[in-house]
Amino acid sequence: MNAHKFILSLAAVAFTATPLIAAPIKPKTGVAPTQIQLDFQAASAAFQKQDIPTLNNLRAKFSGHLLESYVQYWWLTAQLTQGAVFAQDTLGQIKKFTQRFPDSPLSDLLRRDQLRSLGRQGEWQQFIDEFPRLQQEDTEVSCLNWQRKLLLNPQDRTMLADVKVWWTSEKVGADACYAATKMLANNGAFPAQKEVWQRVHALLNNNATTDARKTASVLKSEAQAERFSRQLDGAMGDASGYLARQKGAIAAPEQVAATMYALQRHSRVKLEPAVAWMTKASGQFSDADTAQGWADLGLAAAMQHDPRAVGFYKRAKATDLSDTQAGWKVRASLRVLDWDGVLAGIAAMTALEQRESAWRYWQARAHVALNQAAKAQPLFEDLAKENNFYGLLAAEQVGRMPSPTWHAHAHAKTDVEAIAARANVQRALQLYYWEYKAEALREWAFAMRGLSDVEIHAAADYAVAMQAPDRAIAAAERTATVHNFAQRFPIPHRTLLQPLAQKYSMEEAWVYGLIRQESRFMQEVKSRVGAMGLMQLMPATATWAAKQAAVPNFTLARTVDVDVNLKLGIFYLRHVLDDLGHPILATAAYNAGPGRARRWRGEAPMEGAIYAESIPFNETRDYVKKVFANQWFYANRLAQGANGAPTVLSIKRMVGTVPGRSGAGTSALVEVEIPATVAASAAASVASAAIALK
Repeated sequence: MNAHKFILSLAAVAFTATPLIAAPIKPKTGVAPTQIQLDFQAASAAFQKQDIPTLNNLRAKFSGHLLESYVQYWWLTAQLTQGAVFAQDTLGQIKKFTQRFPDSPLSDLLRRDQLRSLGRQGEWQQFIDEFPRLQQEDTEVSCLNWQRKLLLNPQDRTMLADVKVWWTSEKVGADACYAATKMLANNGAFPAQKEVWQRVHALLNNNATTDARKTASVLKSEAQAERFSRQLDGAMGDASGYLARQKGAIAAPEQVAATMYALQRHSRVKLEPAVAWMTKASGQFSDADTAQGWADLGLAAAMQHDPRAVGFYKRAKATDLSDTQAGWKVRASLRVLDWDGVLAGIAAMTALEQRESAWRYWQARAHVALNQAAKAQPLFEDLAKENNFYGLLAAEQVGRMPSPTWHAHAHAKTDVEAIAARANVQRALQLYYWEYKAEALREWAFAMRGLSDVEIHAAADYAVAMQAPDRAIAAAERTATVHNFAQRFPIPHRTLLQPLAQKYSMEEAWVYGLIRQESRFMQEVKSRVGAMGLMQLMPATATWAAKQAAVPNFTLARTVDVDVNLKLGIFYLRHVLDDLGHPILATAAYNAGPGRARRWRGEAPMEGAIYAESIPFNETRDYVKKVFANQWFYANRLAQGANGAPTVLSIKRMVGTVPGRSGAGTSALVEVEIPATVAASAAASVASAAIALK
């Protein structure tokens, strides 16, 4: 009996031990959903509409069913949204739910929803009773707890440190967060007016206008907050017109903030007129506000890869930078190898932001470039412990490249049986099969909590047997000390993929790394924008590639077939590589479109890691780094000798140097011009990468 059938047989045995819970069965492609699946869909739709009578009618149909907890949860949550009376009336039912489903993430979500409802209605005694039972931290509930403490004792400062961390994080917040902060501000504790406007400016850097208004509402002067809101409306409606109307001194904080936002909006569309306006209007601002204006222009220029960005940031002098501004100061400095600017940008970040792996790596690199090796070494050493893009680069820098363990971890038959018998594992798989991905991810993650490494390895093997490859990877990535990198970086479909990679002269490890990021090897997955299959091909891309590669009898439905998807995807990737001339450019293009990847190059050749870090799209930047980290692991796995001895390769060599505009982008094998419609469909795949979930 092969391993696949062996594990499935274990699952069958395990499921017979729980007669009230039916085993999750993956539906066959093209088969109509069962009645119970249709009822579940109806319950989900009723929950979205807050249709309590329909939910109540459907509850009985799920008595004893594997997913009964979800229908019960939707029914209870819908009642909680009705107000405080319902929140109080459902206390007993919620307690029964949590006792019946202790292994479900929904129990804690119910506690969260209940606490939110009680807090919003000011039912503080019941809030106090229930708050200690919440297991997972929730921002809104935490803010309600701050608010509760301050209502009971306006002089309470036990929450002040947490409030400051949230306030400076540039993250949006619930109304309760602002209510609690306003109570502190009214008592003169925090924040001062300067700190309010710093947060407003940081939020506007990220276009978070709603929270910028809420932040201004913390001010003691309601009139000032209202003036800011009106000014912001004008800046949002017509940025260039708003700037043209600013005559005389621009000094009031609310006017400064709105003007800076208008400047940002204008500069991200038309940089030159914005620079000309700021040059002319500098005398209308205070020195500090002038510096902030140049920092905003530095941000806009850096995101457009305009080399003047470094100069704009220098004109900003020592002004306070938001984390967003500081991050782009670092990226602009990297592109011109201004290592002092790199260090200055990182120093301007909050302590929390400085802990990001990217900034630790580039801080260490800057120290090396400035002959400060002693400062660089501990940063590299700490970062080298991480199995990510910058962790691998740091490990190579200090000569401590990891030697991944590729052999399967041995675990007993009973380990797999125990995993298969867990109700939360079964629920996760049923949700997965019924296309409730977010719920399945949450359920699976909850099921993995507290497991030993041996149990996690068993869970990964079981997920593979149950045809849930992305859940297998997600499980394997959670091990603490005993790792099995073969589970983290599987090589399915190799008999199909390897010949195609050879035919098109492609790095097999690169293709595997890209597929792992695109789909986690889910064959039939379809993104919200329509990308399909292992390599997440958009319909226009698949149709074009099928014609070029002469795929017989092609239909869009066949795009999810493994052999067809691999052939079309590898063919398309080969032509993108030919068109752009470098794997990093082609990887960025696969996610964001060839035109963008081409525009993001520099005039001169550039270190590949710098190109990747300075990609303006957050998602694409993350995508490229993950694909290349994946490629390194796959390259090392595929390069093992016949005796299984590990082979450690260089990630720096893989990343390489991206050619400058003057010397890039000719086809080495086949000259091809990718049609605009295909390029556009590739750009649309920016959204499709969201399915590559942890």
